[in-house]
Amino acid sequence: MTVLTLLAVGLLATTAAASPAVVSAPNGVVGVQESVSISAPAMRSQGITVTLSTPGVAAQQGSVVTDSNGNATLPWTPSAPGVWTVTAAGTTSMLAVNAVPTSTMLAATNTLTPNQAAYYSATVTSLAGTIAPSGTVKLVDGFGNVYATAALVPGTTNTSSNATLTWTPTATPSPLRAVFTPATAAFGASFSGYQAPILGPSSTVVLRLPENMYVGVPAILQGVVATGTGGGTLAFNEQIDGINYYIGGSRSVVNSVGSQLWAPTQLGYQTIGVQFATFDLAVNGNSSQAVFVKPAPTPDAVTLTANGGALPATMMVGNTATLAATATSTNPVTLSATGSCVISGATLRALAAGPCTVTAAAMGNGGNLSASTKSYVSTVSAPPAPAKKPAKNPARR
Repeated sequence: MTVLTLLAVGLLATTAAASPAVVSAPNGVVGVQESVSISAPAMRSQGITVTLSTPGVAAQQGSVVTDSNGNATLPWTPSAPGVWTVTAAGTTSMLAVNAVPTSTMLAATNTLTPNQAAYYSATVTSLAGTIAPSGTVKLVDGFGNVYATAALVPGTTNTSSNATLTWTPTATPSPLRAVFTPATAAFGASFSGYQAPILGPSSTVVLRLPENMYVGVPAILQGVVATGTGGGTLAFNEQIDGINYYIGGSRSVVNSVGSQLWAPTQLGYQTIGVQFATFDLAVNGNSSQAVFVKPAPTPDAVTLTANGGALPATMMVGNTATLAATATSTNPVTLSATGSCVISGATLRALAAGPCTVTAAAMGNGGNLSASTKSYVSTVSAPPAPAKKPAKNPARR
């Protein structure tokens, strides 16, 4: 059984000591941290055990101490998709957890040499959370022919994994793309755009570039040196309107590859170049490739509805509303609530008088849409006080 790291903080200032306990957690996404909210007015400043469980996965459990109003929050990161049950203070609630969407990028060399091994690089990234994808990547053409298969290995960040796809071309292939197949249901499948390689004579150095590049978004440029050439350095440049601009400084070649991180600043067509030389300058070479840099990604727009309409500007304690959130990317949207309300699954519940803020977070698509958030505010009012009964007249003597 996994023990969670706990954080107890004040959540709500509720006044109804006899109110029943409420435990809530919003629908989530694997690897994306959220909060379990506990409101137990009858258990002020007491320890409460919280259990989260779903079939086929070891239950997660921890203890939290409520504040003087009987409230607390518990940070939690879902580890698997499915329907989860949350139990605390003698009550339960349920929520749904989605697989984390992924994006796949294929970096391909600009020129292939017949009967010589070609090395393509695929990067698979989780669009949210802190878990790197696991599974396999295949290099396929539009007809379903498989040219190479490789297992993912952890990348340089905790949200990405890489695979090197090796094959030996004998003739010019159809355009190729990388297809990611997840190892578990925790990740969504994805695939890259197509790359169209060409066959040409053997070269000392060739470029290996991603299929898409965007203004302001860092991309990895790679120069691949012919096997057996030995160590040396690479220098990259970009050519815009016939003028060369160097990108960074010299880069060492490690295992026949030198890399440069580059964030394009210009929109449209330009040429990327690379120059290579061994340390003794006995061997040198260069390569270039025309690329089209796309506009900077736009925010992944979020739409949130409550009971099929706009989130109400005002709510009353005890009111509920069914939330539905969508994003332009069509990927899952995560929801969170702060203030005088909580979210259980997809249900917004008003618990106490005061402001209620619901925040919707969209993940983007790893390409032309970037992650974004949008907040919505409602005011929760206390229910009207019950009318007082008129005092009885004293009995006459």
